[in-house]
Amino acid sequence: MQVLTAIPVDEVKKHPDGRVDLLGMYEDIYFDRVPFTFDALSLFVDLRFEPEDQGRRHVLEFRIADEDGTLIHETTRARFEVPAGDALPRSTAQLDMAFFDVTFHRFGPHAIEIWLGDTLLRTVSLYVLPSEPPAGGG
Repeated sequence: MQVLTAIPVDEVKKHPDGRVDLLGMYEDIYFDRVPFTFDALSLFVDLRFEPEDQGRRHVLEFRIADEDGTLIHETTRARFEVPAGDALPRSTAQLDMAFFDVTFHRFGPHAIEIWLGDTLLRTVSLYVLPSEPPAGGG
């Protein structure tokens, strides 16, 4: 299994005709102060399945950590089964993961990690920055 795309966003809208709208994409998040609790953060994930993934149950784990690797939010899991053979019409699938009440305790780099068992599939960078630069030109 491969993570083709993983994008932090405000909202994912899926349409009946197959279109997907990603609203409010993030790489940098600006806060006046920390700690700050973000009400909701979504992660759009596009997966590609390999033949060995078919006919099996999978659990992806999503971990949000600060630059020291300290988890700042409970691990979120997505459990699903990949159909086997002709029951799988395509080799990709999309997930819309939602994380609620994420508290950032400090400014600096953070990451959303996507794990499959003991394998880290993708790290998505997320930078938490002050809304205004520090006094003195810092």
